[in-house]
Amino acid sequence: MYLWSEDTASRGPEEIASCLLYHLEKLPPTVTEIVLYSDSCSGQNRNITVSLMLKHFLSRSQNVQKITQKFLVTGHSYNSCNRNFGLIEKDSRKHKIIATLDEWASIIEKSKRSLPHLKVTQMKTTDFLSFTELEGMICNWKEDVGKNKAGKTADDFMNHNPSLLYPNGREISEAKKKDLMDLMPLVTEEMLVSVTSKFGNVLTSGPYRTYWVHCSLSNESTNSRLVTSKRRNHAIDGLLDSPANAAADIRVRADGSVLEDMHGGG
Repeated sequence: MYLWSEDTASRGPEEIASCLLYHLEKLPPTVTEIVLYSDSCSGQNRNITVSLMLKHFLSRSQNVQKITQKFLVTGHSYNSCNRNFGLIEKDSRKHKIIATLDEWASIIEKSKRSLPHLKVTQMKTTDFLSFTELEGMICNWKEDVGKNKAGKTADDFMNHNPSLLYPNGREISEAKKKDLMDLMPLVTEEMLVSVTSKFGNVLTSGPYRTYWVHCSLSNESTNSRLVTSKRRNHAIDGLLDSPANAAADIRVRADGSVLEDMHGGG
């Protein structure tokens, strides 16, 4: 199972195709034929992007000779994936707070008691590729002066190396930024917030930078919240961006201003 956060990638056809490619490239060399079972969701599975990715992979593979993608009949597409999602949802209800991807990964891997257990791969931004140019190679045919088709060749298609889908990272939308800012009243002045480099610089949008933070709440159990800095050159950024301070614990107010850090700053 492949897992990523909203600040890493979206959930469109190129993201799904990237996950499939990630999986296909790790198959053992003994695999010569692949059969995929998908529902008919055009936004993720049944589209030209996934088809071209599979065609591109097949053209370059030294071992796989055939790929078949089968689509379940609409209205009868309940399969093992749906059962696994049900197990994950059931287990997630046992946790009052799920704040990080690592926690979700742990819940997912423990949700299925029977073999084979679920294995989680956390995708990075650099794992997501763009297959838009492949579509142009087969669809954007032009005619020369002699009315002959002048397009890309099969070799061009096979030798093409997809570029990164998010070369500069993925920015959150203004609406998401507003949602995050609306959460700020929930973070009180009494909270002692420990920000670590693991969750620093998670989300960026315009002049805002948002952090997943670990909060020690007075008279409450440990929790995780969001703190948003309105200035990119915030003191928190300086600590988190410095390798020497990778393990720095920073106490901050609910508005994101620094109270003190482990090095004695205020």
